[in-house]
Amino acid sequence: MEPSPEVLVEQRGATLEVSFNRPDRKNAINLAMYRSLTAALLRAKQDATTRSVLIYGQGGIFTSGNDLNDFANASNLQDENNPIVIFMQALLSFPKPVVVAVEGVAVGIGTTLLLHCDLAYGHTDARFALPFVKLGLCPEYASSYLIPRIAGAAKASEWLLLGEEFSAQEAKEGNLINSVEAAPLAKARAACDKLALLPPAAVRQSKALLKQTTSDNVQRVIDTEIALFAKALSQPEFAEAVGAFFEKRKPDFSHFE
Repeated sequence: MEPSPEVLVEQRGATLEVSFNRPDRKNAINLAMYRSLTAALLRAKQDATTRSVLIYGQGGIFTSGNDLNDFANASNLQDENNPIVIFMQALLSFPKPVVVAVEGVAVGIGTTLLLHCDLAYGHTDARFALPFVKLGLCPEYASSYLIPRIAGAAKASEWLLLGEEFSAQEAKEGNLINSVEAAPLAKARAACDKLALLPPAAVRQSKALLKQTTSDNVQRVIDTEIALFAKALSQPEFAEAVGAFFEKRKPDFSHFE
């Protein structure tokens, strides 16, 4: 499989740097990009000299989430070969530290993937959003389980029910990112450099221990969310939301029950 040019992969010392490279589309993630992301994680997992993975976005943008056109036309989430689900599972089970630098926007999976990474830094002006309900969908990637745990029930309801943008400072206060930075990529690279100097087996074991208390519940919730999400993709609410998006109009859900 040829790697997608819309995902750049570069070895920087002991860190495999992976970046979204579709700035003209606000780094919206299509299916080819998901395949490349999974391949990069597999490469880093198998390479003993790679101690961590760093994920960021080119052009001062993290990602605006899924490419809706690609997503609406080619996504059967309950197919075991679906590249989105394969990527989600690859990141979920990835044994080495994953560090993220967020600039610009982090929408949808751009925010929920942070729940499965280990260190995350956001730019002062970064904006986050979980607009699943606005699209006629439900939360994904165990966000319905993990966000109440890390941010509290009230903040989880605000983020997941209203689906409105929130700031990097709010993300920090909700324990979604570690800190707000003027230069998050530099901060993330410095964290990766520190990880490279630590005993690698101890780091992997510590990561596994940190995740062990929630891993079973996380997988169960992901499975439930995927089933509901997949069903919602064929419903009129999603069709109205996507139609409004492409027609550049406000969606009308007033006649739905």
